[in-house]
Amino acid sequence: MAGVPEMTRQNNYQPPTVEFAKQLLTYMPNRPDYGTWLTIISAIGNTFDFQTAINILKSRFVEEKPGEIEYKLHHRLKDVSFGSLIHIAKEFGYRSENNPNNTNRNIRIHQHFNRTENKQQKLITFNSDPELIYRFSDNELEERAGILQAGEKMTRAEADRVVMGMYPDAERERCYRIAVNTKILNKNLCPKTGQPYSNYSEYTLGFKNEILTSSEIAEYIGAGCSVCCCHLKEDTKGKTVKNNQNFLNSDVFGIDVDGGLPLESCLKLEDTHKAFLIYTTFSHSEEHNRYRILFGLPRLIRSSDVYRKILNRFIKLYGADPNCSDSCRGFFGNSEATIYLIKTGEIIKFKKGVLCEL
Repeated sequence: MAGVPEMTRQNNYQPPTVEFAKQLLTYMPNRPDYGTWLTIISAIGNTFDFQTAINILKSRFVEEKPGEIEYKLHHRLKDVSFGSLIHIAKEFGYRSENNPNNTNRNIRIHQHFNRTENKQQKLITFNSDPELIYRFSDNELEERAGILQAGEKMTRAEADRVVMGMYPDAERERCYRIAVNTKILNKNLCPKTGQPYSNYSEYTLGFKNEILTSSEIAEYIGAGCSVCCCHLKEDTKGKTVKNNQNFLNSDVFGIDVDGGLPLESCLKLEDTHKAFLIYTTFSHSEEHNRYRILFGLPRLIRSSDVYRKILNRFIKLYGADPNCSDSCRGFFGNSEATIYLIKTGEIIKFKKGVLCEL
């Protein structure tokens, strides 16, 4: 693979930040009408974890009675996107040129790996489960979908269908429900001190539900953060505990190949085209290949029993670690990882948690 020219991938969509959300809220009236109020809460609640959403909303709005925001977050509209928040802010005077996120983010690519094209796998149709989540690559189209949701009371799937009808060549990227733990780096290092933890309570209690693209998941893994391939049930305060009883749902699963099948051979397998990401673990070496594979599911799974059956099929297929067959298995990140983005054929590398520059 040596000698492959440097590649740069541009992504026009900028993940919303807390600062941007707070900026948008400054354009809102102190007490919007009920429909607008519920849409604002839903857009924030569907974008950020529970406690962060509360903090953002309370930075702008005063509750008429205690617990009002928390109650509405628990009963929010599930298919309202961040684009709806941008649309509402524009109605009150916001302009997109004021967006602090309005610069393109570059991911520097080391190389591409050779793979057999699977064009059918790359097609995105509206025949898939409507509960799967996609994001338009173009900010303007993502915002347009949000306008249709907020203004026309459409579901996200209906809004996407309309936008794709107007812009048939528009690109969308699949997003995945995944829980992320940023409190522990690699196997057991505290990101603040760099020292090992004395216990794993931070690991069990530190996961937060997220909705991320494959490249965003790669960035978390390459920073050393752990991932759990499902969404976890949240308590009334938005907290999670990572155990099998708290499996909520999943549209992604992962397997741990700890020796056996060489990585090069894995990349050539037809079933690997169903995956979206492979990353090398901390114990990986050229002599002993150790890596994890993350696959997207074609529908949202709510049964942990069904989820484990799918998982066990792929564990047997790849000769993966059978001990990693529980429904809420967490995988440690690797700040020295080489990560393969299967859909695009890109390879990205991290060194000490930082994306390598060429």
